[in-house]
Amino acid sequence: TIAFSNESPIVFDAVINAGDAITPFFLQDKTLPLTYFKQFFDEAKKSRSPFIFSKGNHDCNCWWNKPENVLTDSDYSNLFYWFSEENYGTVHQCKANGYRSTWNYYDVEKQKIRIISVDMQDIDKTVTNEKGEVKYFSGDGRRYISNEQMNWIANVALNFDDKAEKDWGVIIVGHDCKGKHPDFENIGEKLIDLCVAFNNGDIYEHHYKNEVNSFFDLDVKADYTRYKDLDKKPHMICWLLGHIHDDIHEVQKGIHIIY
Repeated sequence: TIAFSNESPIVFDAVINAGDAITPFFLQDKTLPLTYFKQFFDEAKKSRSPFIFSKGNHDCNCWWNKPENVLTDSDYSNLFYWFSEENYGTVHQCKANGYRSTWNYYDVEKQKIRIISVDMQDIDKTVTNEKGEVKYFSGDGRRYISNEQMNWIANVALNFDDKAEKDWGVIIVGHDCKGKHPDFENIGEKLIDLCVAFNNGDIYEHHYKNEVNSFFDLDVKADYTRYKDLDKKPHMICWLLGHIHDDIHEVQKGIHIIY
């Protein structure tokens, strides 16, 4: 894909990978996945267009693994995200723990398009089962976006107050929005509802208290009514997702979702 982009007579605005860059390594320490990821990102860095990455369930090294073997924010930053900040100007959140986030956005200024890369594997991987393995590993049905990330998406990534012209289009890049685990909410539905409120210039508000683990609490409020009556206002273009090994275009609540 990068070779095709680099050789094209048209310079692409961005090249996007929506996750599953490496294969899951069952019960591996970090050595092998870090080696494979370095090879992957070394190729990605050769792209003449900004390379946007959203990690998938294969990319976390957490399947039935020990918590200490899970790839961390620091690992991803050292592999690629520091590079993307310095070379493309991607905007990351400085998290409460002091690390750069694995979610970010990139502005294609000339097209007035913002590409928001979300981390749908943003789940508590410190909780273990009776065998000491990661309980909420990033497999099917285990998609989540933490309260910290949801508030960043709602009030930072979807905020265009600093733009002179407000008619920016938004593309959400993620891995997969389907699947619900019995221990927490269907986060894909909540993110779609947030995007609908943004599209319509409405208020979005959602409060959820998880009785088992406070990591899964959500307390989100965003007010987009300031854009509602503008002739040219910010709007959702589509979601671009990975995971499913097929080409699918569906519309959920007016949001175009493309796998």
